[in-house]
Amino acid sequence: MAMSNVVLPTPDVRRVFDAPEAPSQSGTSDALRDAVLTQFGVKGHYICILTSGAQDAAQILGECYPFAEDGTLLLTEDSHPAVQGIQAHCAGQGGTYHSAPMKGNMTIDPAFLKQMLLGLEGRNKLFTFPRQCCNSGVQHKLKWVRRAQRLGWDVFLDATACTTESLRCMMAIQPEFVAVSLHVDVSATHNQGALLVRKDVGSKLLL
Repeated sequence: MAMSNVVLPTPDVRRVFDAPEAPSQSGTSDALRDAVLTQFGVKGHYICILTSGAQDAAQILGECYPFAEDGTLLLTEDSHPAVQGIQAHCAGQGGTYHSAPMKGNMTIDPAFLKQMLLGLEGRNKLFTFPRQCCNSGVQHKLKWVRRAQRLGWDVFLDATACTTESLRCMMAIQPEFVAVSLHVDVSATHNQGALLVRKDVGSKLLL
């Protein structure tokens, strides 16, 4: 991973990681969640669920999103394999899933995506949107997040390849769910990822 894509921890996050207590202890975990929310500028607006890695954020959301209640999943074709794994959870709950195709240069096909966002139905609709293609590095336009939200979709933004500063700017569009990475030089026993959940939609998850 290029250094330009690494989410560097703030001093507050480093301080929690460097604490003598293990992150599994409740006090340290609470401090880490607070530090992460502060780092990304969303304290008070989002819930932070710590994970053992960024990929686990997708698994948690897949397991907890209410696809069984007339659920629909829409992924972009270039989604990370971990995000594509949500399809299995959707199908297992009886929901339906669809994939939006990409153009040859690995950019979003706007006509197809618009048609799918408009045409797909469901009581609970989840659109997974990668800020950056995991294969080509192409960055997709964030306007699709707002467009999907206006059409009744919950949006899961995969921001694991974003810098802290760019993510702080992106959070202004307030996606319902966001996967972030915390790339720090610590042992593998430490939490290195998080799922951010907007507080007003947290009750929707089957936690």
